[in-house]
Amino acid sequence: MILSRVIALRNALGRSFLIVVATFLLSSCAATGRPRLQVEVGGLVAAGDIQGAAGKIAAPGARYGSGNDVLYQLDRALILQMVGRYKESAVSFEKAKARTEELYTRSLLNEASTWLVNDARAPYRPPAYERALMNVFQSFNYVVSGDISEALVEARDLDVKFPVDGTGDIRKSRGFEDNGFARLVSGMLYETAGEAATGDALISYKQALELYDAYYAGQYVPRMLQESLLRLAAATGDDDLSIYRSRFSGLRTGIPVGKAVVYLIEPVGFSPVKESGSLPIPVQMDLIAQVSFPFFVKRQYNVRASRFVFERSDGVAWHIPTEMGVDIEDLALRDMEWRKAGVIAKALARPALKYMVEANQKDVIEKRSGPLAAGLFGILSSIYNIYTEQADVRSWQSLPGQIRVARALVAPGYYRVRVDDLDRSGALVGSLAQGEREFIAGKTYFIIMRSAR
Repeated sequence: MILSRVIALRNALGRSFLIVVATFLLSSCAATGRPRLQVEVGGLVAAGDIQGAAGKIAAPGARYGSGNDVLYQLDRALILQMVGRYKESAVSFEKAKARTEELYTRSLLNEASTWLVNDARAPYRPPAYERALMNVFQSFNYVVSGDISEALVEARDLDVKFPVDGTGDIRKSRGFEDNGFARLVSGMLYETAGEAATGDALISYKQALELYDAYYAGQYVPRMLQESLLRLAAATGDDDLSIYRSRFSGLRTGIPVGKAVVYLIEPVGFSPVKESGSLPIPVQMDLIAQVSFPFFVKRQYNVRASRFVFERSDGVAWHIPTEMGVDIEDLALRDMEWRKAGVIAKALARPALKYMVEANQKDVIEKRSGPLAAGLFGILSSIYNIYTEQADVRSWQSLPGQIRVARALVAPGYYRVRVDDLDRSGALVGSLAQGEREFIAGKTYFIIMRSAR
């Protein structure tokens, strides 16, 4: 009975029925949400089981599915970095960077499919702020291994991709890709490279100041950056030294002889995740479409401040408060706001394009098979439109919510190193320990500890 009805319906609609059903089935195979493995790995990270997450994402054959290879490599790279597998992390970041550059040479076929089905049909292309963070996190892989020359390659690559044009208006030119932090890291790297790179370090710090000022309307500049600008401007006799002295008065300008420089980089918390919002809209009496759009939802985490602790064997300890280098949560929300108009415009245009195609096909069916078949085609088209119109909710979910930084100047010797994490009220919520480390006068060290609280 059912089979005979399907055959009758097929005969009434002819090839159009088969086209709709085939397209429906094919679209069901397309990426329409977060990859399942990403959800599983993200759950382990959120639960604090970083080793478990690393084992799952690096397991043989682990993948996120078609079109999500960049996303997989980004999550894999960052999670492996969290557990200290820096060489493997670097390999994954390089794969992600190379594939991303390929994807930014747009595929007309993939782009066309996003107008007729949904944005998730196309391969995942990281937004600008994620592209910049690739270079930042990749540089961390190299500095903790002592390879400053390779870390500087990342700084130069960032300059090529996102040149700072001196306008101070990142809203129009760069889409909030780094808000100064990436340039701050570049300055730290150039300083570490030695006196020959002092000029490059000062340029990077100046770019960082410009971007922080643009992003925060001149209301926030990390103290570390203020001190670095004063120090290098004084050392080079820079023309802007008087401006920096007036703006950043009362800060130290030099690094005492006989000290080691230790940078702490602490990624904390979790970046927001995308969810999908939708609204059905009638296109015609018997045709219904749906407009879908992504939006970010913040994830809860407790760490809102921290302190870098050095403790000698005799129990004497020094506490250096960290400061915010970049608020990735805010970066993602601003980037979404910046791109929202284009996303919504495309979502609104898509039903109109679908309607043009479907209305033409419906006329053909009505002339050939009558109004009943045409009406049935309209119903099938409406179901297809509602099913396939889904927002692209993919994002680099292993990113932290913030990156906190500190710089310590310590006398040479052995120290037990840890980070104390604090909540909004200043209460201790936990500590991260790295054990005992030796620091040598005149050398620079980078320590990275990730908090998932």
